[in-house]
Amino acid sequence: MKPLDPNKLKTYEEAVVKTCETLIINLLKKFQKANVDPLGFGLDYRAHHFGTVKEEWKAWQALYHELEFNVNIQVKLDGVGVIK
Repeated sequence: MKPLDPNKLKTYEEAVVKTCETLIINLLKKFQKANVDPLGFGLDYRAHHFGTVKEEWKAWQALYHELEFNVNIQVKLDGVGVIK
């Protein structure tokens, strides 16, 4: 395996950000497709929208499949190398 170049930290940071953002968005879309909400977006929605529980649940179910996600990750690499 080729060692990492310490002068290319910015390039490595950008690669990590791009990869992680893509993986997270794909995972969120997989949740939507499976109709599951393990991160609790629906609970947050219901906490901020008042009405009867049944009405709010139906509204959330309709909205959940329409959501578009924006994922922003910040990565700061301080160096490269092996830790002893």
